[in-house]
Amino acid sequence: MLSGRMLHILEYLQKHPKTTYKDIASVLEIKERYIRYDIDKINDYLCLCQLPVIEKKSKGVIVFPNNIDISLLNNEEHFFYSANERLSLLLLILLFDAKHLKLNKLSEDFQVSRSTIKKDMSDLEKRFIDKGFIIQYTDHFEFHGNPNDIMNLRVYELSQYISLLKDRDIKKNSYQAYAYNLILKYLKKLPLKDLFQWIDKILENTDKINDEGYQFFAANIILLVYYLFENIPLPPNIGFDAPVQLEKYNEVILAFEDVIQHEIKHYYRGALIRLLEYLDNQEGLYDSLHFTKIETIITELVEKMSKYIDIEFKYDTLLLESLAQHIPPLLKRIHTNRVMYHNLKVVIPKEDYYIYEALEKSIKEIDILDKLNNSDEIIYLAVHFIVSMNRLKQSTYKRIIVVCNYGYGTSTMLKEALLSEFQVKVIDVLPQYKLSSFESFDNIDYIISTLPLKNTYGKINVVVNPLLMPEDYVKLEKVGLSKKKNNFNYNAIVNKLDFLGKKDRQKVLEIIQNELGYTETKLKKQIYKVSDLLKKECIQVIDQDIDWKQSIYDSAGLLEKHCIVKDGYGEEIVTEIEKIGFYCVTDGLFALFHGRNNKNVYKSGMSLIVNKQAMTFDDKQVNVVFCLASKDKKDQIPAMILLMRMIKKTDFLKQVENATRANEVLTILKECEKEVL
Repeated sequence: MLSGRMLHILEYLQKHPKTTYKDIASVLEIKERYIRYDIDKINDYLCLCQLPVIEKKSKGVIVFPNNIDISLLNNEEHFFYSANERLSLLLLILLFDAKHLKLNKLSEDFQVSRSTIKKDMSDLEKRFIDKGFIIQYTDHFEFHGNPNDIMNLRVYELSQYISLLKDRDIKKNSYQAYAYNLILKYLKKLPLKDLFQWIDKILENTDKINDEGYQFFAANIILLVYYLFENIPLPPNIGFDAPVQLEKYNEVILAFEDVIQHEIKHYYRGALIRLLEYLDNQEGLYDSLHFTKIETIITELVEKMSKYIDIEFKYDTLLLESLAQHIPPLLKRIHTNRVMYHNLKVVIPKEDYYIYEALEKSIKEIDILDKLNNSDEIIYLAVHFIVSMNRLKQSTYKRIIVVCNYGYGTSTMLKEALLSEFQVKVIDVLPQYKLSSFESFDNIDYIISTLPLKNTYGKINVVVNPLLMPEDYVKLEKVGLSKKKNNFNYNAIVNKLDFLGKKDRQKVLEIIQNELGYTETKLKKQIYKVSDLLKKECIQVIDQDIDWKQSIYDSAGLLEKHCIVKDGYGEEIVTEIEKIGFYCVTDGLFALFHGRNNKNVYKSGMSLIVNKQAMTFDDKQVNVVFCLASKDKKDQIPAMILLMRMIKKTDFLKQVENATRANEVLTILKECEKEVL
């Protein structure tokens, strides 16, 4: 019989009759040794069926017979489920219909013995016991656990089948068909086709959601309707008693009710609102998730991880950008108790586990993150810092001798290629006959030569072509030479050139760009500091009695006047504030406003109004108002993190409140930046 994995391989082979083990492994994401094992088993089975076998040629090439129709093999008579597939199906049944889980029926369906199903159930229980789930049997099976966790697990399991549910015409193997029919049975009351149309319409203008995010959102929506139709109470903290009239969402909710032909109210309505809020990466329904709070959390997390691991993560702008994308939806999952179970293929290596432990310690000291206790979520977050460490970690430069017998020009060419591509220090370039007179082998790591050497003097010798070929790069990396990380080198140098004047700094950077190979493509200018965003002409110091709307119109007007945003940017912000309140005002400190539609932004920038008279925002008062325009929604992240650090660690706000001119404000800003950089 054929396993599910074997059928996947057969499907690939029928489309690509001549291929290699390596290609199959890469496309199907299966280890090459498993491919070889499965090909042998498939051939055994083809022999039993008196069919031509797969031909195995040299160099890993395999050829599939052109006269086999695999559709004849893709049925229950020829197929059995792998252990993982059986576990997935068992879990699906336990989560949605545990009472009707019958071992004899499953033994027949899965074509395995009853004892195998019992072992599967035991394996499933071991897998989930550390997550607080228990499988019990009285006169029927029961699946017990925290209601929040069970709902989250249902979401995760259902999310894996969203593509099958959305496109019913997708060709399915037996495992997929079995799971698909199970889910349709459980969700038979739901108008799935109409629900997917509503979901797609909701997501039309959401450009930041990926496939995983789509599956997560769709699974949550479908499960919410399932709970509603089956009259299952929502777990604690999933929903809230939302008022019937909530202007921002009323139209969407009415459309949703029209789709499901069912009134949705109270806690179910609150759960739907939270799912709609989940789509927005910038603002949240609650003050605890507003823009400045998110930036503060990222800042604290980076600072604490830097302290515990003794690495300056703040200099890795790629980390700051990735956290800015990851943290907002994470905070919303924490706030609504909707964690994601991430089926991560990469387990944290033992040598990097201390990063995970440092992260666990860090998040316990940060507001909102201290409620995160799901290991999958923490692992997912830890990966960001592990990748960052690999970027920031300075690779050791290996000391090498280059031995080349092809003349001075060829030797120089090889030396320059090694220096530009690898993190090496070339101690000397010698012809072979002079190698015996070299006296400092103790300080050498490798000998790179263009011909095999009779005597390598106890050192690793790598033989390469005078003009480095692809196979040479493989050899050199295999023995431990690290390739240069140009992106980090460039960013690190940018941060260290602040002592130069603007023109000199730009000239130096152009030279560096050329040397690092960026002659054709201009590197994107990163916004590292608040002073990169805020210019003197967009700063005003006033002494006026103005209301909150006027403060927004005036600060946005500075941006409009200097061609940073389109006309009406201030009106857009006011409209948004009227809908969801003063989420971006920190009482007694400052307000930070920004539009949500970057189509109205010509380029990233910021304005600042300092008013000697306090400006009132409902029950909050401030003297300092920032207005941010972000073209990219990401390029301002390092600068915003720096601003939060300045406000927290310096007397920046107090100084600017006492300032009298724009020049003075800008000077204070730059001095406070230096304090925290």
